[in-house]
Amino acid sequence: MNRPGMNSRRATLHSWSIIGTPSPGTVTALAFSADEGSRVFAGARTGIYCTDQLDRSVQDDWRRMPAAPLEIIALAVSPTYAMDATLLAGTGQGLFISRDSGQGWQAISTPMPAPVVLCLAFSSNYAMDGIIVAGTLEDGIYYSDSRGERWSYRSFGLLDAAVYALAISPNFAQDETIFAGTETALYYSYNGARAWKELAFPAEAAPIVSLALSPRFVQDQTVYAGTERHGLYRSTDGGQSWQSDALPAASINALGAAPAGRLLAATNAGLYAVDDAGNGWRCLLDRAGAFSLAVSDDYVITGLVNEGAWISEGRSNWRPCFTLPVRPLTGLVLSPHFDCDETGFLYGPQEGIWRTVDGGQTWACLNEGLPTLDIRSLALSPHFSQDHTVVAATEGGLLVSEDAGDHWSLATDASTTHVAFTPSGKSIAIATSDGTIQLAANWRGPWQSIPIPWRRRSQVLALALADNGLFRVAVWDPTDAVVQIWEGKPGHFVERVTTPASPTSVVNFWAPPGDAPVQNWYASIDQQLWEFQVAPGQASARAHPVWDIENGAKILSLVGSQSTAGLTLFACTGQILYQSTATNDWRALHDFGHERAVTLALSPAYPGDITVYALLLGGSFWRGLLP
Repeated sequence: MNRPGMNSRRATLHSWSIIGTPSPGTVTALAFSADEGSRVFAGARTGIYCTDQLDRSVQDDWRRMPAAPLEIIALAVSPTYAMDATLLAGTGQGLFISRDSGQGWQAISTPMPAPVVLCLAFSSNYAMDGIIVAGTLEDGIYYSDSRGERWSYRSFGLLDAAVYALAISPNFAQDETIFAGTETALYYSYNGARAWKELAFPAEAAPIVSLALSPRFVQDQTVYAGTERHGLYRSTDGGQSWQSDALPAASINALGAAPAGRLLAATNAGLYAVDDAGNGWRCLLDRAGAFSLAVSDDYVITGLVNEGAWISEGRSNWRPCFTLPVRPLTGLVLSPHFDCDETGFLYGPQEGIWRTVDGGQTWACLNEGLPTLDIRSLALSPHFSQDHTVVAATEGGLLVSEDAGDHWSLATDASTTHVAFTPSGKSIAIATSDGTIQLAANWRGPWQSIPIPWRRRSQVLALALADNGLFRVAVWDPTDAVVQIWEGKPGHFVERVTTPASPTSVVNFWAPPGDAPVQNWYASIDQQLWEFQVAPGQASARAHPVWDIENGAKILSLVGSQSTAGLTLFACTGQILYQSTATNDWRALHDFGHERAVTLALSPAYPGDITVYALLLGGSFWRGLLP
């Protein structure tokens, strides 16, 4: 078996570029580095990004941190960052730490594995005490006094499991005071999180989703609490009594206190600021959906829902960060005549569908008419140029559009994970959430459930259907923890491959187009590529691995072309794009560097048009020309 790794024989693309991107997406967390520089970190579902080029004379150069976790909910930078280069990230899959400015990350061992971490706070006396607190969705508060090495529960007296916001006194070394906003109440601790007491916060205004303390908290005892739907509240006696503030917004998503005493609020109605003299709120950025916020001596940056991040120097002259795309799109499908009609689609779970009609330079959101944004798989009719038919697999069923995505209807209400046409378009098949397969002559039905040999409730990972009625299905069997690849026709399936795997395994199929009775086809299973050889006169295919990436990187996408010039396959691990003109001879064609390619597509006119397209993590549409 050939085992090329990162030192494989290399070629290079003739040229490559990012053609365009949809609107930037939602930046969920922001933080400035606590050193002499102006580095800012941005977190999103697609990972963590950083830039230290905030000068107006240059374009913001946001760099994705390849080793960082995904699904970022909270970010915090060590107060001693200049010495320890420490960052902390709260995610939907646990707590992560970096001690080298974000280049490397490690998952932290917590009392419960993989908690959903909603908020983070470093002690104001961190240089001496090494204390960090974290609020979780279901486990209350975690506490570390070892600079993030060891963590324990600190929820005694806390009656809520969901902690949305934390704030630590600037005089923590003396008063040991911490505030915690939860689903139903506001709590404080006067002994460094060893015990919590409920404050007299208006119960009808909860939940509390943001907190901030006055920089002069020791003198003025001022606490600000932002709620999800009932605006901002303020206390001037350390939280014993509360008054509704006049901030003209309902959802106070993030609060930040500038060193000079000015309070800033990221709200559903925009970004607002008020000085410590209470001279009224002033709108700094009149754009709805301000969600996250970071403040430094010189800059303010806010993340907007579906609009990326906006940054300002001196609280004025705002500008968007165009180079920070963070939309977690997962799929790319091109029109069969993309070289002529320039039409393509991007999609993803909770991201809906986006369409281009100018070769990827601009993208239009098609979500307004969609019944759901949970798009799991998308396919175009092989006759798309004539019938403009698009089908989408969703939790609510199979959606269909006959006008290239402008309007949608429900074809079947079975919760669907995959959809595939035959190359000629004479049949269509879907995989359902319970692991079954349904078949129809066209999307209008009737739909027929076909007999399956694998266990029900197995998870379908890949689905393909040939014109001769031959199915290829990859399933993950949770009982035996294996991936199985099945091939055959209804009632006559044969198990081709069984290999140990996990529910996060990635499987891709590629077969030459057409309906030849004998032809080889290919499947990638995580880091391995398998060839299925069909000999003349044999009904079954002989399967064997022909390529194994030795560094363990998974093959995220597999595409190919069969022409008179021979077979060409392309495989991508996210960072490296490989090419093969013989399945036992692969070469590394392109290194995406800090970027990551989610999926590939070949020009439908390949090899006449020798172009490779890719969807990059974050939503950028990339094009590479082969030499």
